[in-house]
Amino acid sequence: MPQYKSESRDDCVNKAIAAYLEAIERGEMPDRDKFLQEHADIAAELRSFLRNASQFQQLAKDVIADSAFVSYTTDWPPEHSASDRNGTAMML
Repeated sequence: MPQYKSESRDDCVNKAIAAYLEAIERGEMPDRDKFLQEHADIAAELRSFLRNASQFQQLAKDVIADSAFVSYTTDWPPEHSASDRNGTAMML
């Protein structure tokens, strides 16, 4: 149920998520179980958010790790040449 009669369920979910993210930005690590208990009426939506956020974070870590590996294991820029439309050689 919404905390206030004028708030929709989505508003309550958005406020709870905003508070959770603000705590993280302050350097805190909110206890997920406590967070869900404090917002039992919208816990299903918050569990979904936490699950999706965790998956996104893992994917971001994988992308960053892959980018760092590529940047340290390849030459950039590549030393292959090609021709432009006029037939002039250029570096790619």
